[in-house]
Amino acid sequence: MAIGLSQLISTQLEVSRVEQLKEMASQAEFSALQSRINPHFLFNALNAISSLIRLRPDDARSLIGNLADFLRYNLQRTQILIPLDDALKQVRDYVAIEQARFGRKLQVHFDVEPVAISIAPLLIQPLVENAIQHGFQPSAHACEVTIKVRETAQGAQITITDTGVGIAPELIDKLYQGDIDSQHIGLMNVHQRLQLLYGQGLHIERLNPGTQIRFEILTKGKACYAQ
Repeated sequence: MAIGLSQLISTQLEVSRVEQLKEMASQAEFSALQSRINPHFLFNALNAISSLIRLRPDDARSLIGNLADFLRYNLQRTQILIPLDDALKQVRDYVAIEQARFGRKLQVHFDVEPVAISIAPLLIQPLVENAIQHGFQPSAHACEVTIKVRETAQGAQITITDTGVGIAPELIDKLYQGDIDSQHIGLMNVHQRLQLLYGQGLHIERLNPGTQIRFEILTKGKACYAQ
């Protein structure tokens, strides 16, 4: 009995150790993905500001303030998760830059229910950026982008919808297969981090016109990394 009990305890300890190692590996992978998305955002924001410097220097100066607030906030935060309101502030800073570039051709709407949850930084903003860069910019027409947040029984659902050219069906397939090109690094990055955090990634649907992307933030059932 003593030998059997010791073997059982040893097995349980080994299983616990394996699970701990898996969690550490997932968290390391998540941190690596998180660090990769920040330079991507910075490059695109600076590129947007540079296009305004000659023609509209006052607007460019104001947008540098938006970018400074964004970067200052991120440098001060060390948590993997942040309040949803702070994540939406990131989006608003980015949207201010893009709307200054495109004026009335680009309309961005926030349809947000108050939900007291935390999410990873730069989950929503890259999807809004993707809608603007790959949905709106190739289009010859004005475009609307809507960010919707709704509370659910398990947490919240976040949806980004645009009226642009629409995502190619083959791109959706490549995203789910993990074989997407570097032009859509933000989309793939968000998909992978959601899978690590909640076990499920993005749900993408081609509309007529435009694209809808949604994801779930789970506060029950699926453990998230501690802050």
